[in-house]
Amino acid sequence: MATYLEPHQRLLDVGCGEGTPTAYLAEQKQQMAVGFDISAPAINLAGSLATPALFAVADLAHLPFVDATFDTVTDIFSPGNYREFRRVLRPNGQLLKIIPRAWYLKELRAGLYAGTTKATYDNRPVLERFLATFPQAEIRPITYDFPLAADQFADLLTMTPLSWQAPAARRRAMLAKPLSSIHIEVDLLIVAHLVK
Repeated sequence: MATYLEPHQRLLDVGCGEGTPTAYLAEQKQQMAVGFDISAPAINLAGSLATPALFAVADLAHLPFVDATFDTVTDIFSPGNYREFRRVLRPNGQLLKIIPRAWYLKELRAGLYAGTTKATYDNRPVLERFLATFPQAEIRPITYDFPLAADQFADLLTMTPLSWQAPAARRRAMLAKPLSSIHIEVDLLIVAHLVK
């Protein structure tokens, strides 16, 4: 995402969680960055980062920012409130959204949900809603395998919502044989020069 940011602009990171991506983007491009999430514990973690980014608890339905404040809105795996995104973006601002593709974290889906409907994923409803709102959007697929140390795999399994409802026995089985890499497959949706 940093590739698409201009230095010294204002960035809003939607659903920032514990703030690591927000901090990275702020530092890479000297952005005045604000990250928000509905989770107060996540924002408490984000606030402990050594970064120039600011963090706040906020609701996606009613963003606590004045109109035309940000040059870029980033949305990584979070729901989208496209009316609010348009409102807080400056004229000719941009929206960068990342959504998972069918084989995102495929190893976890296979290990945790083999034989169930959760073993597969289809991003078409999210993509179609986005394109209905922003038909001019550019879609850039991103695919790679990310190497993992054993402790990183344990952290990933704890962190991802994919594991939260998985049977405990399957989670234990996966932790007993940590994966050495995980498959990343996402779509980066880009709306540049957004006209109000």
